[in-house]
Amino acid sequence: MTKSYNIRIEPIDSLQHLESLWTDLETRAPCSYFRSWGWIGTWLSSLPRSISPLLVRILAADQLAGLAVICKNRVRYPLFGTNGLFIHETGSLDHDRLTIEYNGLLLEKQDDTDLLTVIFQEFQQQLNWDEIRVGGLEASLVPIYSESARDIDLDPVVRDEKPCFGVDLSTVRDSEADYLSGLSRNTRYQIRRAIREYEKRGPLRLTIARDLSTAQELFGKLQEQHQRYWMQKGQPGAFATRWVRDFHDKLISTRFPHQEIQIIEVNCGEDPIAYLYNFVWQNKVYCYQSGLVFEENSHLKPGLVAHTLAIEHNLEAGNDYYDFLMGRERYKQNLGNTYTDMLWLSLRKNLLRYRIHDSLASLKSGIRSQIKPNKPGSSSN
Repeated sequence: MTKSYNIRIEPIDSLQHLESLWTDLETRAPCSYFRSWGWIGTWLSSLPRSISPLLVRILAADQLAGLAVICKNRVRYPLFGTNGLFIHETGSLDHDRLTIEYNGLLLEKQDDTDLLTVIFQEFQQQLNWDEIRVGGLEASLVPIYSESARDIDLDPVVRDEKPCFGVDLSTVRDSEADYLSGLSRNTRYQIRRAIREYEKRGPLRLTIARDLSTAQELFGKLQEQHQRYWMQKGQPGAFATRWVRDFHDKLISTRFPHQEIQIIEVNCGEDPIAYLYNFVWQNKVYCYQSGLVFEENSHLKPGLVAHTLAIEHNLEAGNDYYDFLMGRERYKQNLGNTYTDMLWLSLRKNLLRYRIHDSLASLKSGIRSQIKPNKPGSSSN
């Protein structure tokens, strides 16, 4: 290795000092909104005192080259538990409902496998753990993290994988064609039909919150509509807990002045049909949550229409990418023109308990694949 690194792992003694370090590094280190100080700082200031996160500080020749926040918690398997290190998560379901994406350590060079190897080695020397969990890691980083893990005899295991669709606005802009023309014929038809149906009642209008009080008001309406829809389906919804609601209230109140929060209301005449809650960071728009007004008329498509109008707005505003974030929902596939994968990765020590778990899981999967239902009319004897 050509560089000498100093890795420090210590309690966080001052968020104000950490903010100065983090905001300086994020100007030099490529990162998503979920690794910006806006998100990380709000998360840290919202955590209960029962959770004690640790700061990982990476120095190269006494210059800051990386930062990360890790939490220690137990990982529960069907037959045993292990000690986990969680990067930018807590390991607690209640506090990880925020669902971080585009995660990873904040490094000047994200593809530096030697540095990652050194970091993981320091984790082994300074902390007691069995596996490192990195949730919401972009697919392009998985080989880098996996190679670094294998260098010190860790086993990389993908726990989950979900697609992530988006719209490359810069490509649409360069083509000098309108956004709709790049969509499939069927999707264009559905959107235009829905717009015609809405406009029978009144004109469609997109409103962006231009001040904090309006943003807070619209966000309250978004929460109500979002929760109403999911509770009718017997699901808790994204804003079911007080802690999550408080987190977003704080995020909006502190980061709206930094132009990182985009809250949209779409109206048909005087009636709202959709609310969108987006993050804006380095000319990229992250579509985090929505509140949609569904009706019996299946030709009305509040999500398709609202996102189409929002995409056209952000295209005109000069943003370069509109990210639907992870999920297999059909509207994301229909509206997107790019695709990547988001993976949930574990870097596990080579322990017998994991090998037993994997063998049992493989056996169970094999048994399930061999069990096939009887054909109609066939005998079960």
